[in-house]
Amino acid sequence: ALSELPDRTAEFAEASLLAAARWDGISEPDTLHNTFSAARAYARLGRHAEAAALFAEAMPKVDVPYDQTGIAQTRDLYARSLRALNQHREAAEQLLEAARLIADDPANATAHAAVAAEAARELELSGQPDAALAAFRRAAELFSGLGDLVGRVRALRSAAWVQFENGDDGGQAGIDTMRSVLAELRSPAGEKLAAELEHTEKQLDAMLKHAAEADTESD
Repeated sequence: ALSELPDRTAEFAEASLLAAARWDGISEPDTLHNTFSAARAYARLGRHAEAAALFAEAMPKVDVPYDQTGIAQTRDLYARSLRALNQHREAAEQLLEAARLIADDPANATAHAAVAAEAARELELSGQPDAALAAFRRAAELFSGLGDLVGRVRALRSAAWVQFENGDDGGQAGIDTMRSVLAELRSPAGEKLAAELEHTEKQLDAMLKHAAEADTESD
């Protein structure tokens, strides 16, 4: 009943925790359902430490009957709380698992691409450039398969920055990737994406400026 009322999220979280405790030892699915409900409520309230603790408690038990889409969505929410706590490596793990769960479901193709891109960002933030680069490229492929050129371009631009900042070639691979994105946007396929073209031009200019500054410092 509380879930249907506005501005009662905190009470709903507390009621869910109480319900989870009451179901403990009687029905594990009901205990999990109410624990996850409380975790999601705390996440909505911005109380991410409490949300993450509840997600961490319940997530290892999801081998009880739960649909894959629901588990993937819950892992995505868990990752958002971890991200808010700057636990990027852990967030990446949750997102990669969420992507795996829905990878073969055509009904979740758009969600799969979005989650894959989120996982790539968390991999980058957690200091895993090789894994991040592979994940960004995979996300670009998924967006391309959906005909989502904006998503593809953004994923490839992110991949370019990973290459630029972590490559041993002075950033040339990143510059080359950014130029290829720019060429794609200047083709007939990208003619309606003026904003993305502008962003890409600015980012390439920034790369070239950084590369020139690095060359000057090394001389």
